[in-house]
Amino acid sequence: MGRVRKPAALAVFVVATLVLTAPCMKTLLVETVNVPSHAEWSAATTAVLTPGAAFSIEVDSTQHWTSGSWTGTADGDIPQWGDYTLPGATAYSLIGRIGSDGEPFFIGTRYEGVAASNGVLELAMNDVPGEYRDNRGDLTVVVTIP
Repeated sequence: MGRVRKPAALAVFVVATLVLTAPCMKTLLVETVNVPSHAEWSAATTAVLTPGAAFSIEVDSTQHWTSGSWTGTADGDIPQWGDYTLPGATAYSLIGRIGSDGEPFFIGTRYEGVAASNGVLELAMNDVPGEYRDNRGDLTVVVTIP
């Protein structure tokens, strides 16, 4: 008569459960950072992103910052009239780059993507370089790196 090996069956079940649930046990780096509107660029994370690393950025759309007589959210809301840091993106919107020489990209109130280069995530208001002196206010931004 054959014997059923219950301990072996239980071991297979436990190993299969650990293998199937391991990807769900990721530790996330979640940082809340302050982005001043008067700084041309400020570091947003303590972590260094590597090419292909996923990350997301979120800003509460009720937050506002000011440039001259304009007041608005991280999405900005007026067309550009000068040589802005990120040509083609809305003036006074939240923008980012990876590393001090990275290509700027539009963030607005929500962004999800992957790093194209190696470096620290930096954030700024999309304004004309050298013209940040009349900006007021800060945005509280949540950066998530899985």
